[in-house]
Amino acid sequence: MRRIVLHSAQSQRGDEIGVTPYLFDYAMQEKPTEFGVTFIENNVRYEYGFISTNGQILEEWLFAYPKGRPQVWIERTFDSETQQYKWGNTDKLVGTKQLWQESTRSNALFLSTAIQLNNTQLRPVFDWFKFQIKIIGGNLAPSFTAELCEDEMQKSQGVHSQSVLSGNRQTKPRRLKGGNATGIVMNAQ
Repeated sequence: MRRIVLHSAQSQRGDEIGVTPYLFDYAMQEKPTEFGVTFIENNVRYEYGFISTNGQILEEWLFAYPKGRPQVWIERTFDSETQQYKWGNTDKLVGTKQLWQESTRSNALFLSTAIQLNNTQLRPVFDWFKFQIKIIGGNLAPSFTAELCEDEMQKSQGVHSQSVLSGNRQTKPRRLKGGNATGIVMNAQ
């Protein structure tokens, strides 16, 4: 997810996105993959995600909660009948939205494209992916998440709070489309 957010605007028309489907179920290998994340940056909660095949972004959304109430900043859905993207209400997004929409290729994220075209409002979201999210891998012991939480509680009682990985779960308040889903919840204050 991080790589797609950071680099999709730099790819060329026709380039593959680089989505790896869920390989343990043959039925799922041909379905789109859904990515979603909820995080807090500069005391604002964000819910961002997208649904993608290896060749095309099918949906993309961003909800921001700057005053505790949801605002739709990005809402993009591919209509397979018209072969066009439908854009939802983005009144809370400031700037040259039409330029950003027209410049977003089918294999690129609107978030990445708008940042590439100097959007400043979306910068905290993009920068969170660039600087805050930590990617971990390998064989982790079951106690790993518990240890992170314990460390986080100790830090919150002390000086400063960093990121905590809360597990794989769907975070966007919407129904799953029946494809592959990857979701994480992070807190990066």
